[in-house]
Amino acid sequence: MTKAELVKEISNRTSMAQKDVASVIDVLPEVIKETVANGDKINLVGFLTATKKHVPAKSGKTVLGGIEKPWTTEPKDEVSIKLSKSYKTI
Repeated sequence: MTKAELVKEISNRTSMAQKDVASVIDVLPEVIKETVANGDKINLVGFLTATKKHVPAKSGKTVLGGIEKPWTTEPKDEVSIKLSKSYKTI
């Protein structure tokens, strides 16, 4: 399903204008990212939970052509989204 199809379907089911539904869908990722970045949790019961997850720094070695090349990553925070149990099986 494309975004346009999703907008149309939601519009049909809710009697909201397609323009309004599209606006909500456009701003939703920004709102989730900003809310979680501030340390708040988003819990849409029966759908999903979004939280901030800390990923520690990592390091390792890659061997290419017999040459070892070390690598590292910086620690970072990312958005963790978990679907509710009702969506795990269809």
